[in-house]
Amino acid sequence: MEARDRRLQRRVDTAHHSSSHAQQSHRSSVHIYNSVLLSEKEDEENFDLSLISSLESDIIPCLSHDLVPDYLITQLAKVLQQ
Repeated sequence: MEARDRRLQRRVDTAHHSSSHAQQSHRSSVHIYNSVLLSEKEDEENFDLSLISSLESDIIPCLSHDLVPDYLITQLAKVLQQ
């Protein structure tokens, strides 16, 4: 009976080790996935901030000129809304 108990214990230990390794692998995958999402989100935020800054300094001051047609302002607003 002792040999049978040892074999069962080895199977349990092996299964526990495999399960533990799978959990660690899953945690690593989730961490990498979250890091990529965070990086993409930061890139999008940086792009948005750069766009807003450029609009404020280069585009908006020119929109008040009489030579800028209304349809162009409307078109810019539609593009920004999308």
